[in-house]
Amino acid sequence: MYAQPHHVGDRDSDPLYNFVYFIFLIVKGSDVSMPSVLLVEDYPASLMVGTLMLEHLGYAVETATCGQQAVEKVRAASRPFLAILMDVQMPGMDGFTALNLIRKLEHEKGYRNTIIAVTAQALAGDRERCLAAGMDDYISKPISPDILAKMLASLNTGMLRGA
Repeated sequence: MYAQPHHVGDRDSDPLYNFVYFIFLIVKGSDVSMPSVLLVEDYPASLMVGTLMLEHLGYAVETATCGQQAVEKVRAASRPFLAILMDVQMPGMDGFTALNLIRKLEHEKGYRNTIIAVTAQALAGDRERCLAAGMDDYISKPISPDILAKMLASLNTGMLRGA
């Protein structure tokens, strides 16, 4: 039961409504599946921890170990990822180069992914530099499960509402 009465029209801001509607679509046999997150990380231990964290939060996870693999995953995708967690410092193609190539692909595909910069450095100005480069958000390592959960939940709620 709700502590406060809900009126028609409140469903757009009601996470419970969104959850129940999502389950209804799955039970009904819709082609809706769990939201997918692309985790781009070159360090194997961080890739494993990040994958387990995302799976624990209820997301389907695809992984890439370099920027080039991330670009290929986006190229092959038939729909946008809920989010792309992009390590910005990787050997070979770094996260910023991958970001630029992904944005060009998105233009061709007609949709836009939410790309979240992930960096081990939490230096002053890093967030601004990532956002100025075209990232949608920023999170520093080690990634807090609570912060990541809130960040992805806000994206997931918007996706369910069709925002």
